[in-house]
Amino acid sequence: MSISELVTVLRTAYKIEDFDKIEQELVKREAKFRAEIGPLREKIELERLKRIEVEERLKIREEQCEKGKRAQDNYEQLLKEVKTGGLVEKHAIEELRKKNVALEREVYELKEFEKKMLDDVNSVDELRDKIRVLKEEKVGDKNALDV
Repeated sequence: MSISELVTVLRTAYKIEDFDKIEQELVKREAKFRAEIGPLREKIELERLKRIEVEERLKIREEQCEKGKRAQDNYEQLLKEVKTGGLVEKHAIEELRKKNVALEREVYELKEFEKKMLDDVNSVDELRDKIRVLKEEKVGDKNALDV
């Protein structure tokens, strides 16, 4: 039953003025709660979209990190071959030096990238916490409306 229907039932048994006041107050509270729920729903949706965006960026960064790990492995393999004397020709050594410099630069960039990725992971965790709090507030608001 709605608030108005409940008040109508009560009016038949008691003073009408008192129930008119109660009905006005209850209707006002209901409108207030409904007005508060709208922005909270929008906020939850925005947080959800932000979380999705951050998760996509995290996935891209993880792929880049994996690429960097493969580059590091290639670098270590080439370095091992050079140390064992498998590539002693002057031209090959010069080529390996160039690759070594490029790989060291890539390793440095990957370390910087890893720092950024950790920041993004922390951001995702914060967004998840915010979403959880907003959902709890939403549940609390629904419970308040049900009362």
